Amino acid sequence: MSNLILHIDTALGKASVSLANNDALIAVKENLEMRDQAGWIHTAIQTLLQENNYTLSHLKAVAVVAGPGSYTGLRIGLATAKGLCYALQIPLIAINTLELIAAAAQPQTSDLVCAMVDARRMEVFMAIYNKAGEVIIAPTAKIINENSFDSLLKQHQIIFAGNSNNKVKSIVNHPNAVFLENNYTVSDICALANRMFLTGLFSELAYVEPYYIKEFYNISNN
Repeated sequence: MSNLILHIDTALGKASVSLANNDALIAVKENLEMRDQAGWIHTAIQTLLQENNYTLSHLKAVAVVAGPGSYTGLRIGLATAKGLCYALQIPLIAINTLELIAAAAQPQTSDLVCAMVDARRMEVFMAIYNKAGEVIIAPTAKIINENSFDSLLKQHQIIFAGNSNNKVKSIVNHPNAVFLENNYTVSDICALANRMFLTGLFSELAYVEPYYIKEFYNISNN
């Protein structure tokens, strides 16, 4: 069965819109200019559909990376996704950025994944998950120091993933700490969105909001 899903990601700086049939990526458009996202995104979606011989009526759902992340970016992405879903009467899939980072890390040997989104100075937005994707430490804002993960690292190997690795790697020095160089990709968004679609993990349009963790904080101000 064909399930065409539009994906919107404006959470961590660059913006992307992509199409996937189930979890198979069809095409993607990206914009690296944060200040231009609001004006770019609707035209990019229209062009993406036209270039691949689709219309909005073909969409079965819209997925959006809903935070944590840039305050302005999250507002733009979610507002666009909600508007499309309301007009088309299709489901909205709101993806937590930390869950996405953890899913993309796909631990094979490590016990835990610490997903992180960079914030100002030595602060990160983070959560820790086990191999099954279950939450070990719920999403929180944390100021990192050299002892932040000592108790867990004594008992577990932890994969650290996300866009704050360089900052954390500079002060967390432990043989059980493994730092991934790559963040999530568009294909990772497609895969997670498809799993959520198939299991009916949809958000209520009237109530869904960006997941900031800390209100009115814009990562672009780093």
